[in-house]
Amino acid sequence: MVPQKSGHILMMGSASGHSARPDRTLYCGTKGAMELFTKSLAMELGPYGIQVNCIAPGLVATGRTVNRMENDPERYKERAKGIALGRLGTAKSIAAATVFLVSSENDFMSGAVISIDGAPMSG
Repeated sequence: MVPQKSGHILMMGSASGHSARPDRTLYCGTKGAMELFTKSLAMELGPYGIQVNCIAPGLVATGRTVNRMENDPERYKERAKGIALGRLGTAKSIAAATVFLVSSENDFMSGAVISIDGAPMSG
């Protein structure tokens, strides 16, 4: 990327990088560190025309999550109540943001952490 003076680096963070949660210390800590890593790397690589961004998904309906929710439907209802949109995200919504961030349409955003989380009702 440096020789061609362009490129996109996309980090996969998590909404858990924005706030602390009990029993998730290592996960929250590493995702929080990734946000600062993204911002610092964007500063370092910007002069080379390289953009660095991070996606921070919230709760997404993927295999393991869906299985857990099917085994405990009340857990799904409780988790969905904590999201302003009232539902979990989808892989498609994460993919759409990913495609934009690494496309030529994104020619100026760098150092951003994009939350895709349905607007959590608490921090």
